[in-house]
Amino acid sequence: MRRLRSSTAQSPAIVISIIALVFSLGSGTYAATTLNGRQIGPANPAATSATQLRWHRLHLMNGWMPPPSILNEGHPAYAVSGGIVYLRGVMSSGTSPLFAHLPPGARPKHNLATLVDTFNGVPGALIIDANGEMDVFGGNATTFASLAAVSFPRTS
Repeated sequence: MRRLRSSTAQSPAIVISIIALVFSLGSGTYAATTLNGRQIGPANPAATSATQLRWHRLHLMNGWMPPPSILNEGHPAYAVSGGIVYLRGVMSSGTSPLFAHLPPGARPKHNLATLVDTFNGVPGALIIDANGEMDVFGGNATTFASLAAVSFPRTS
């Protein structure tokens, strides 16, 4: 991942290529209730609402900060339910793409990539490594990045 970070700092074209790849693959993260015919989430997706999930704050690093509480946007956090990992919250002012690590119980089995909103709605990329490292880059990510609507099966 270090090599990816140094490459993205050198060329915005690499970031654009990665984002295009994510679009062409239909995004690397998704919410699912079944995987390979096995039930991994609730049979009724409406049965799991955001208020029923137990949220855990992400420990932000490298200058990343949650929004001021007056904005009511929410500190970046994760929750795990029925084998699905959910992310939420927004952050800003990062000095490096690396902003947090997911704990072992919330990590994907493989590296994942998906699009996220950045400042002024410009798409950026979120990369979650199997080791839990979380990076966001591209678009206006160092100004503002949202984790809203990101979810994935732990088996992905």
